[in-house]
Amino acid sequence: MVKSTKGNIELSPNSTCDTASGEVPAYRVERYEPLILDATDARNVKGEMNNLNVSFIPQNDEVYNKSVLNYRFAELGCQWIEVHAEDTTVGKSAKERIQFEVVNALPTMQNLVLGFPQATNSQKQL
Repeated sequence: MVKSTKGNIELSPNSTCDTASGEVPAYRVERYEPLILDATDARNVKGEMNNLNVSFIPQNDEVYNKSVLNYRFAELGCQWIEVHAEDTTVGKSAKERIQFEVVNALPTMQNLVLGFPQATNSQKQL
């Protein structure tokens, strides 16, 4: 599951990225937007939630050995994060590459105050 901590909402793929294997679905996110990738529901070959090693490998970054990853993309464009799950009892593993289209965040305005000079009688011209 991929969640944005901005609004604490679960994201759905809403864009695409071109890869060597063709166009694939992608999550469109803003650069530096805090994301949560959660693999706590991963199951081993017996359908149980134990004896699993989970790791996340973002493109051009280090390996994170945990089941929940908090991450922010610093680079623009199509980026990916690979999720690896290994069943330690039988030595089987699976991996999935999740694609993200990282875009610049639009500027926002907060607390905008507009002031207009007040005309007095002496300033009015007829």
